[in-house]
Amino acid sequence: MVEILASIPKKNLSLELNSKTPIKIAFPITIENTPEKVNLYEMNVETGYWEQTDILINENDVLLGEITSVNSSWNADQPCGEELICVELQVIYTNGDPGCGITAKGLSYQGSDGHYQPDFNGFIEFMVCPGSRTIVV
Repeated sequence: MVEILASIPKKNLSLELNSKTPIKIAFPITIENTPEKVNLYEMNVETGYWEQTDILINENDVLLGEITSVNSSWNADQPCGEELICVELQVIYTNGDPGCGITAKGLSYQGSDGHYQPDFNGFIEFMVCPGSRTIVV
């Protein structure tokens, strides 16, 4: 799984990809007996479901393909679940709000759901894989 984010960090402004200009991607193969074609899924943030968007081609132990959007999560072969689950937590500052963002990170992968600020009541919601072990940092 990989997240591809495009933004202007200091302005917290997300950038979009020109729909006529796809990005070529290459996933290294880490398991044996990978088939010649592997499904590529994108997380639909509106529905919370993984949607098959393309097929990756196995060339010399690298999965090659293209994506047509950024600021999204991509998964080769099989997603961790058909849909992500929402985890809500409340942040309680004992020494005042330090003013930094909070993110959830999977222990078995490096992706994160992004940086968030708690709402008025101190709650944050993260979308995570069912059964995954996730830490909040």
